[in-house]
Amino acid sequence: MNRSTSGLEQALQPMMQNSVVGMEDSAAISREVAQVQGQMIIAKRFPRNEEQSLKKIEAACSRPTLARSAVYEYARGGSSITGPSIRLAEAVARAWGNIKSGLEEIESNDRETKVRAYAYDMETNDIAEMIFTVRHVRDTKKGTAILTEQRDIYEAVANFGARRLRSCILKVIPGDVIDYAVDLCRKTRAAEVKITPETIGKLEEAFKAFGVNRAQLEAFLQRKLEALTTSQYLRLQDIWTGMRDGVTKAEDFFDINLSDQAQAAAKAQETAEARKTKKAAEKKAEVKEEEKVPVTPADDGLDDEDDLADLDAAWDDGAF
Repeated sequence: MNRSTSGLEQALQPMMQNSVVGMEDSAAISREVAQVQGQMIIAKRFPRNEEQSLKKIEAACSRPTLARSAVYEYARGGSSITGPSIRLAEAVARAWGNIKSGLEEIESNDRETKVRAYAYDMETNDIAEMIFTVRHVRDTKKGTAILTEQRDIYEAVANFGARRLRSCILKVIPGDVIDYAVDLCRKTRAAEVKITPETIGKLEEAFKAFGVNRAQLEAFLQRKLEALTTSQYLRLQDIWTGMRDGVTKAEDFFDINLSDQAQAAAKAQETAEARKTKKAAEKKAEVKEEEKVPVTPADDGLDDEDDLADLDAAWDDGAF
């Protein structure tokens, strides 16, 4: 269920739902209701200063750690789509002010968990919410695996919930504010990128966590990683963020059939080409060295001035 409504009733919806599934302590409900009401009163009394909020957003987006994970990319219908990540949405919500957001478990059993994601602007009373169900399963290459460990279930719920929470936050914050934050993050990232062997190594390690090897990266880029450009590096960051947030998969961008064997073959070919280039350079150097060897004039037997004098005398005597 996906709704976008307004009012105190919607803000208190999670408490009412929890009471239906067994929350019998009415005093606890009353405390939660009073807390929300108190937050609303404070928000009305101290409304956001949009100019100051924008300055806070600028400060947040100038941090490289946030900027690196601020945008994600995913493939749909043969084209690539980019958007703000959950990390950026949460950072903008904090800076914008008077936004209450989160995930709340409605009910859970051995098979699935029902969760509510919501974002509430306590100044305008605008609220966006999504109620969804997460099955306790994980898709693997060998099929569907049933999740039984609490940690695995928690991670599955958090992964699904993060995407829906992001959507809710973006509905209650003006779109131009979000676009401004995305643009700021792109500028921060571009300013800090330096393509070095260390950078390329970290990039490889980051993608290995999602089963993407060097050969697949180079096939996607259509060039060696050593020739990586800044714009390509930033795009790979966006794709990695999309995979981390669960909005895209490696096979949406990379050739999953390009195995490590193909990578090894490509490496062997690269080594052979390097050796060939080295031999050509050595041969060229040898030719240049030969050109530098001085030419020794032919020995005519005339070693010094005395020999020349004897030759002249013989000529005068008619010996020649």
